[in-house]
Amino acid sequence: SSRFRICTHLPRSKLTTSLLVMASTASMAPSTDAILEALSSLGFELLLFALTLAFGVAFRSLSPRVFGGPTKRKAVVMAKGAKTAEKELPKAYPQEHTQRQRFRRDRDADRDARSPSEAPAWRKQSRPQKDASEAWKLIDEIVSAPRDRPGTASAAWALQAYSELKSGLREKELCLLTVAQSSKSSPLLLFSSLVQCAIRVGNFEQAESLVGDMAAEGVPRPLAFYESVMKLLAGQKQYHAALRIYQHLAKDGLQASAVTYSCLISFAAAVGELDLAISFFRKLSVLATPSIRAYMSILGVYSKQADWASSIEALRDMQSRGVVVDALSLNIVLATGVAADRVEEMAAILKEAEEATPPFRDVVSYNTLVKGYVRRADAANAMQLLKQMRQRGLSPNSITYNSVMDAAVRGLRSDLALQVLAEMRRFGLQPDKFSCSILVKGLARHGTPTYVRTSLSLLIELASKLDQKLLANLQNILIEAAARLKDKELMLLVSSQLQHLECSGSGGQAA
Repeated sequence: SSRFRICTHLPRSKLTTSLLVMASTASMAPSTDAILEALSSLGFELLLFALTLAFGVAFRSLSPRVFGGPTKRKAVVMAKGAKTAEKELPKAYPQEHTQRQRFRRDRDADRDARSPSEAPAWRKQSRPQKDASEAWKLIDEIVSAPRDRPGTASAAWALQAYSELKSGLREKELCLLTVAQSSKSSPLLLFSSLVQCAIRVGNFEQAESLVGDMAAEGVPRPLAFYESVMKLLAGQKQYHAALRIYQHLAKDGLQASAVTYSCLISFAAAVGELDLAISFFRKLSVLATPSIRAYMSILGVYSKQADWASSIEALRDMQSRGVVVDALSLNIVLATGVAADRVEEMAAILKEAEEATPPFRDVVSYNTLVKGYVRRADAANAMQLLKQMRQRGLSPNSITYNSVMDAAVRGLRSDLALQVLAEMRRFGLQPDKFSCSILVKGLARHGTPTYVRTSLSLLIELASKLDQKLLANLQNILIEAAARLKDKELMLLVSSQLQHLECSGSGGQAA
């Protein structure tokens, strides 16, 4: 009986085998009572096993309702495998994420928010408590993107992201200043970056609009910010836009620096806002001593207005404030005198510049005064000035000789014109097409046989450097001048030389 008790603790398959072994062993026993005792004990053990199995099945079927375990449907699905179960489960049973899965989900969401092609993730949130946090993250992205990835693409993305940020804040009724308190980037840094992006992509109107947005949001706008924006715009030759930025500066009650006023004078002069340039110069003069650049800019404005009195006033102001007057400044003043026909005053200013220590005049200064004599057809003073240049150690150039020749031609002094031409050659300067044009066109007013022959010789010499239209015009002037003199020999000379010139094709080469 001890053998039968041990077998009852074995599994079902092993139990069957044990029974067979015991049966064979019992058959060898001579006693029938032993067999009956064994069968009785086995029946009791089988009954216990059946009851245990029935209780286990009943407990398993009732456990979902009692203890909240998986339903029958879920149990069936789980039997198909974990991967199939994820597809079969209804939405009422969301998948449980592990720590690694949650990390990957958050990483992918952050990467999508950084993608330029996607809308900012914070605007897709339906939970208001996350709006502000997502917005300040976007502010940092807008500032860092153009800095980390310089170029027009990142600049354009930053501007688009700002547009969406602006719309999102309006929709959620959020204040930019409040949101930016959690950001690493200040509102001033945000708008400074956006203005640079707008200028980089060539959207200058948006740059000005961003300044207006700053005012609307209550973002402080210091002087350094305005000066930086104007400098960026000026670098792109956007002087009108730079002047409009100054209007915002003035509206905020800020005082521009001396350097800024000096630049503003140049901006206004470049776009033809002459009165505005003068206004800037006056403010600069009160604030500090203007630089030589500022003086030259305002002298250029006075020259455009032919304002001789203001030019002289600015020149005297330079001298009284200790600003060194150079030849460039002097030449602008002299050019104003030519436009205003103040030749006598010009001569006095030039004499003063000549006698200064050191002298602040050059060849251009004398050429400018000669131009004034040309306008008056004053050949004598022009010739005298040419002589003074050599006496004072200055070498006249081709412009000087051509201008003096022009003054002689306009003053009907053909003898002086030929004298200037000869002197020009003597000092190693070759006549050019301007010399030829001045000399030949003078024959339309008057001429002598010598003047005609010299002009004909010069025309043939420079024919290859003249365009066809000018050459034909000068030839006609020569023929008419020779005809007026009624000199048959001279007419024959002019006709034969010009005919030979046409046959040689010199003018055609120039054309």
